[in-house]
Amino acid sequence: MKGINNSHDVAMYFHSAFRNVGLFGSFSLAGLGAAKALNYNSDLEGFLMVFSICLMVISFLVNVFLLLRLKNMSVKFDEISMWIIISGLTLLLQVAFLVYAFYLGTLKIFDDFVK
Repeated sequence: MKGINNSHDVAMYFHSAFRNVGLFGSFSLAGLGAAKALNYNSDLEGFLMVFSICLMVISFLVNVFLLLRLKNMSVKFDEISMWIIISGLTLLLQVAFLVYAFYLGTLKIFDDFVK
């Protein structure tokens, strides 16, 4: 493997990695929405909640590693500062979604405990 040598290679790497971040994030949000819609099936709701949180954690980790790699490459390539900002803002959104998912999960656990 010859590595990343020019800005075109950086763009291809960013778009591929960022697409994966979006893919895992979208599946996570879809699972979270399905879990909220399935109030009648507690077992399936709990499974979807845990599955959604796991997918968002995967998306978060891929984005963190992408951000770290982009910061390392920013020494060599000047034009990627915009991509670092985009990745950082997405990271903040992922943290907000994770907090919300954990909040919903703890509400579910508390409701199951009270019943």
